[in-house]
Amino acid sequence: MILANEFNCPDRAKKRELDAVMAVAAGDMEMSLSTVALFEKELAEWAGFTQSVSASSDTGSVSVMLGALGFRFGDEVIVSPDVPPWVIAPLLHAGLTLAVVDYEPGTLRVNTPALERLISSKTRAILVSSPFGCQQDFSELLALGRRKRLVTLIEMTEALGVTFEKRRLYDGFDIGLLSLKEGHSDISTGEGGALLFRSAEWARRAKSYAQFSDLDGVNPGVNHKLSGIQCAVGRLRIKALTARIVGYRDSAYRIAAYCQQRGVSQLPRLAGRMAGRAVVVDKTAAEAADLSWRELPLLTHYLAPLENLAPEAARMAQAWCGIHVDEWGEY
Repeated sequence: MILANEFNCPDRAKKRELDAVMAVAAGDMEMSLSTVALFEKELAEWAGFTQSVSASSDTGSVSVMLGALGFRFGDEVIVSPDVPPWVIAPLLHAGLTLAVVDYEPGTLRVNTPALERLISSKTRAILVSSPFGCQQDFSELLALGRRKRLVTLIEMTEALGVTFEKRRLYDGFDIGLLSLKEGHSDISTGEGGALLFRSAEWARRAKSYAQFSDLDGVNPGVNHKLSGIQCAVGRLRIKALTARIVGYRDSAYRIAAYCQQRGVSQLPRLAGRMAGRAVVVDKTAAEAADLSWRELPLLTHYLAPLENLAPEAARMAQAWCGIHVDEWGEY
């Protein structure tokens, strides 16, 4: 349900969201378009990007990006083993070739030297995520992307507001991919997705492509526009986002302390670093302590078995899991 999402006062939030929806519904097309523009502007500003472009679905936003940036059948994208299915599916649908890069041993961090060895003449982009928004350093990966002139992409739905050494986790990436789907995102608009750009020109192309035309009179676009009603809800949820992230951080610290008391060890390379949405712990110990946990969000379908493509990631998934802040209320 898209009208129920606030940390402290859900009834009041519901009323504000309903009022905002009714105001747009009672207005004209100009008001609807203005609401979309404001949502995109406020989202980009909050996340620290130049511009954002919304779309009617999260997978649709990826298709918009591919079309606007001229990706072609057979182009290659190197992906980390934690990129979610909603991003992978449209890449495969467009006929792109995916090369999976493994983790460094004993970590959830992309193995940058291994990534460099995967780069070929067909490689167009590097695409990563971060399990549960875990804090990690992407500086080497970004430097490699710049050196090789590759587009750097990050799926950032669970990384909103996560920082590492006083920088946002996604700072430096060319494009951020964000799901706005209910249950996936803190800025849910019911359904939807958003692209966040450093380049104003790329954003212009994507905005045009999402509205049937690439503005050159030759290349057709698609109809993937997000509605003003959905953006009215999204604007209110952006305003509540900072408070939600503070709440997540507090919950993560409490989870870590609770696990320590119960003898459930945290992944050593992440100990003392708070993930965006979960604390990564020893799976066997979590089961023994009867804690609710989630599997690491790794690629398990669409591609060949993970054990073949990324054996280190597969080993990590067998040994470690996440205690998510959404389940923290159970303890």
